[in-house]
Amino acid sequence: MPDPWASLAAFYLDDSLSDCNIVFVPKQQVQGSGSGTGTNKGKKRKHSGEGEQLPVLETMPGHRIVLAACSPYFQALFVRWKQGSDQQVTVEYDGPDDLAAAKACIKTLYLQTPPSNEDLSTDAGSVFPLLLKMIDWADLWQAPTCTELCISSLVAQRLDSLCPEHINSMLVQLPESLRSTPLNSKVEGFCLRWLLYTFGDMWVTVTTEAKRAAFCNLCPAAVELWMGSDQLAGVENEVAVLVTLWHAGQQGQAASDASLRHLSELLRVKNLAPSTRVDPLLGLPWFQHNAALKKLIVLAGSGWCLAEVASEDQIEFPPAWFAEPRCGTLRSVSPPLASRCQHVWRISTADFAALINKAKTTTRYQELASSTIFCKGAFFKGALVLRHGNEEGELYLGLSFRTAGDSAYPRPIIQRVKYSMGFEEQGERVTLAKQAAFFDQEGWIEYAKSFAAELIDWEEGVQQPADGFFTFFFIVHMVE
Repeated sequence: MPDPWASLAAFYLDDSLSDCNIVFVPKQQVQGSGSGTGTNKGKKRKHSGEGEQLPVLETMPGHRIVLAACSPYFQALFVRWKQGSDQQVTVEYDGPDDLAAAKACIKTLYLQTPPSNEDLSTDAGSVFPLLLKMIDWADLWQAPTCTELCISSLVAQRLDSLCPEHINSMLVQLPESLRSTPLNSKVEGFCLRWLLYTFGDMWVTVTTEAKRAAFCNLCPAAVELWMGSDQLAGVENEVAVLVTLWHAGQQGQAASDASLRHLSELLRVKNLAPSTRVDPLLGLPWFQHNAALKKLIVLAGSGWCLAEVASEDQIEFPPAWFAEPRCGTLRSVSPPLASRCQHVWRISTADFAALINKAKTTTRYQELASSTIFCKGAFFKGALVLRHGNEEGELYLGLSFRTAGDSAYPRPIIQRVKYSMGFEEQGERVTLAKQAAFFDQEGWIEYAKSFAAELIDWEEGVQQPADGFFTFFFIVHMVE
């Protein structure tokens, strides 16, 4: 006999006082065995007794008093058994992971401690699906203490060991019986911590390909949880951009109208740039609104306060539309704000010369565009532009800066931007333009003949910088 009998843990795997066997049987063998299981066909799980002869893979000793004390399900099962008969509890499982989860759940019933990663797997990535399966077993066996212990283990995992699929599973696959309990709030709180840890810095999420792809793999419930947080760092335009990019992906396309309506109600419209409210917002494919919002935005664009217009017209809108700006702070590892407002563009002398030579062979202007620049919730592009002058052979070199769109996010019809741009010469910056301008969809182009003189001798060709590259810069100071 184990010593001491101070806790239920002493009974675990002990057969000296065992009065039943727990038998684990693969479901497909049970369904194909023809051994008295036909009446249970179609059931997900099966727990039975009374001497049924079923194919057996693994067994463990059980103790009715322990199982009944921890689970009303087992208590009801044992009450139905005949007194004194040799009984077995048959547990049907769907595969190796389901078997491991069922065994771990029974161990947790006995030990009354959260399952450790070592109990489940050496691979951190497989811990989450096993814990979720354990929660399913605990819910089936009506063992709330086991459920709570599993969730405690779930939310104790390292944030950097997770991926979007884990978060989706936690938000979507929990049993329905937990949805209105504090345990569900505990899981959602953990998921939100990961979402903020991973996607809280919105500028980084948009501009980092891997993070952007991961964000697009989130389920609608995860995006809704993220979007409802005050702790996002960045401007509200970035929220609209990220949700638009997400909506263009597989998860977004599969989202229900109800999910999109909830997301629409969480956007803080008052904090969007005026140009975004006037144009792209109402055309975003995921944003659901009514005709009253269009009137509201037009009036607000004329200088009215959004909340005042809504109040005077007695229009009811989601509270988040008039909420205060989000107050998230940047993590210490984030790129500093100064670097986010500028873009450095390096062009090789070979590409520069090819642009000039091409311009000399045609009467059309030539352009060499930079990669997309994302700053303050808006997309831009820089470009070198060569155009012909009034006299034959005369060329003007200009630096262009304009608004842009993304594959999913449209370019605004008009946008006021304060910016500066120029080039570097011997380590010093030479600013060609510093101004505020209204950009239409064609953009704003700034030509500077003095700029051409710095870089090109039209008789001799392209000047040769020391490192073989010309360096240009664009700085965005304000977007409206």
